[in-house]
Amino acid sequence: MIALEKVEDEVSQLLPGTFAANRNLSAVDLSDNQLDGLPAELFRHNALLTQLKLSGNHIEALHVDTFKANRLLQELDLSDNPLLELPAGLLQHCPHLRSLNFSRTRVSALHRTAFSRNAALESLDLSSNSLQALPAALLPNHGRLSRLDLSSNQLRSIPEKLFSAAGGLRLLNLSHNGGCALLAAWNPPEDSRAAGAGCFLEPAAYPAQGVAMVGSSAGRASSRWKPYFQCAPGDTFWESQAQTPKIAIMLAPRASRQKDEQVNCT
Repeated sequence: MIALEKVEDEVSQLLPGTFAANRNLSAVDLSDNQLDGLPAELFRHNALLTQLKLSGNHIEALHVDTFKANRLLQELDLSDNPLLELPAGLLQHCPHLRSLNFSRTRVSALHRTAFSRNAALESLDLSSNSLQALPAALLPNHGRLSRLDLSSNQLRSIPEKLFSAAGGLRLLNLSHNGGCALLAAWNPPEDSRAAGAGCFLEPAAYPAQGVAMVGSSAGRASSRWKPYFQCAPGDTFWESQAQTPKIAIMLAPRASRQKDEQVNCT
């Protein structure tokens, strides 16, 4: 198989048959060019394609059949494009897709079937868009999904059953949305495993870009929850009492403090 090195020639247009003669292509990097669109047949002859990077272009729309021939596709990066929508059937022919980066676009809504055929997804980045709501059936069969980034959108509520099939979720980033209002509107079911309702990772495992936070000591405490530790006023970590997999939920940026400055809460 062949991997195409990053094309850095400010490409603005590609013909339908550009890659037709390279049937053994496994990876294509077209990021940071001037593309404003892609022919629907561009990757029709590249059935072995597993990695595709299209970030940092000027793509506003994609034909629903763009990836129809790419059933082996595992990694797709469409970030930093002025895409106005994610066509409902765009990824239906990519059952092996494991990583999708759809951040920093202009998408304001998602169809409930947008990822219905992508049960192998492990990482989904939908950050820095204009999403105001999410379909309850957006993740119907995503037991392998471990990382979901929904930060920097305009979300004000979370459907109660959104994560009911995402039992493998380990990192959920909801920062820079509705904050406490977002959490208050989210009424997770009793099964915290199904909802990702707040079983958290150990402090050392938290990513550098954020902290796990589910409310404050005044707002979310209940018999099911106890404060874990606090690194700054208002940035409280909560640990579930239930014996379930641990999940990090981020609702606020990481405080600029060192680990040894963290204050224990009781």
